[in-house]
Amino acid sequence: MPAARAPHRAHTIGPAWHWSDLNVPLTLAAVAAVALWLLAVVAVKAATRPRMPQAGPRTMDLRPEPPAVAEFLTGGWEVGGSAVPATLVDLAGRGLLGFEQVGPDPRDTLVRVKGDGSFLSSQPGYAGPSAVPQAAAAATNGGFDPGATMATVGGRPFYVPARGNPGPLLPFEKRVLHRVTALASGGVVPARALQQGTKDQDAKWHKAFDREVVADARARGLSRARYSTGIKALLVLLALVPAVLAAVASAKSRANGDGNGGLFGAVLIGALLIVGSLGGERETKAGQEVCAEWLGLRDWLGADEQFRRLPPAAVAIWDRYLAFAAGFGIARKTVGALPLGARDERRAWSTYGGVWHEVRLGYDAATERRVRHPKRSVHIALRRIAACLMLVPGLVWIAAHKHWMMRLPLEHGTDVKVFTTIAIAVACVIVSVSLYNVGNRPSRGQIIAIAFYILAPGALLWYVSHSLTMTNYEVSHTYVGYGLIAMSTLLALVTAWNLVLLFGALADLALREQIAGEVVRIRDRSEDRHIAVDPGGVEKVRAWPVAGSAFAGLEEGATVTVQRGRWFGYIYDVSVTTASARGSLFAEAV
Repeated sequence: MPAARAPHRAHTIGPAWHWSDLNVPLTLAAVAAVALWLLAVVAVKAATRPRMPQAGPRTMDLRPEPPAVAEFLTGGWEVGGSAVPATLVDLAGRGLLGFEQVGPDPRDTLVRVKGDGSFLSSQPGYAGPSAVPQAAAAATNGGFDPGATMATVGGRPFYVPARGNPGPLLPFEKRVLHRVTALASGGVVPARALQQGTKDQDAKWHKAFDREVVADARARGLSRARYSTGIKALLVLLALVPAVLAAVASAKSRANGDGNGGLFGAVLIGALLIVGSLGGERETKAGQEVCAEWLGLRDWLGADEQFRRLPPAAVAIWDRYLAFAAGFGIARKTVGALPLGARDERRAWSTYGGVWHEVRLGYDAATERRVRHPKRSVHIALRRIAACLMLVPGLVWIAAHKHWMMRLPLEHGTDVKVFTTIAIAVACVIVSVSLYNVGNRPSRGQIIAIAFYILAPGALLWYVSHSLTMTNYEVSHTYVGYGLIAMSTLLALVTAWNLVLLFGALADLALREQIAGEVVRIRDRSEDRHIAVDPGGVEKVRAWPVAGSAFAGLEEGATVTVQRGRWFGYIYDVSVTTASARGSLFAEAV
């Protein structure tokens, strides 16, 4: 009796898979293990959530922590959006800055740097905003008034700053003060002009600020990492269970019984990504006690309705209380009047002429004729005009002769004439395209495509004349005339446009202008680069496109002289008259 045959399966590249091959128990076990691991992650997140304490009794007493740290604690151990303006107001409350409201709107506020602005540079080890927080330096007075008020937090001494005695600045306070002093002209900067940098630069700046606030809170013993290294390591070890089960289930479910580590690696990498994304801060015992006291101050400030309506200039009366009210989100008008965020791409601030003023921005299109040198435009225009003129004799020949009037079938010997004419046309078109396509040499594929599209009608004509019986069929001269008119119109338009390009480029080379002013905007994008210069006395400034790598070292705030073409606006040169003081504004915001 013949042996039973194994069921036939189609030959495929790799093993064929069928639902019948699925190992249901192991697959369900792997799915359950993944679900249980995700539940473990959720449980860890719930167990490590910061626990807010009960608010202490209402009080007007200030603790030694700065407003940004107080906002961090009362905000659930997260740095909120009001921490930066609160720090700015606190610097004014400590006598380093001043606010002057020059209009009915609180947003019409000037920020004035007190004294000669040398306080920031006199800070120990200061060399611009600190990219790596050194919050522990707050525990030393750094050579400042030894009679400053002191307090002990977590067993460490900390100075309590006050008006006239600001004490040593913390890293994030240096960062905010540096932003003001770098932008100030004559010791003054409008509050609205504090909006600087692109969204990416501003996000990095605020991220660095947040790191410095967190570092200071940790140095005071008020905060700790929400997820410890041990917890993260435990989650990774637990992830090995669903990874192994997934790999075994995959191996047992293969048609040929062979497994691989692909699914094991996928599950483990996914777990590592989830664990790596876990971050944040949580409370300590000392942090909860301090937070309860700050919540008591917040309740006391919130009970006074006038704090909600106070402008930044009210810091002259309310001192540091206004800074804490801003940090707690109570002094909303003050926070709204101090926008330390990303810039408005349609507006900019300038000091050219000695007075701060706002200008509106418009951006010229970054066309090729504006960003390439006019000599290059002359070269391109001449070659394209020559390319168009090469086709003119052919059009004239077609219009003057009647070789296009033919009857089918073709007479003996006509094929040679037809294909000779087509070959000459192909050569002319290829040379013409080579001249026109200046930026890039025509590729082999382009030449083959051109030859195909021109030879195809000839091949079709030959096939019809030899394979089909078509008697007394005449190619109408009318259709040929229509084609001549369309082609001639197209060539005339292309030639006219390139003549405009030619004369415009020559005019740009001959007629140049010099513009002196302040660089108010440099916009770098992947597709274009623009520079806007305020010449003074205007309300609207045009931003000119330049080549992507041109003037890479130029900075906003610099006084420059621009040499520019009058016709296409090509920028030949930008010479810096006065360097910008804003160079390091975002240099270390990483």
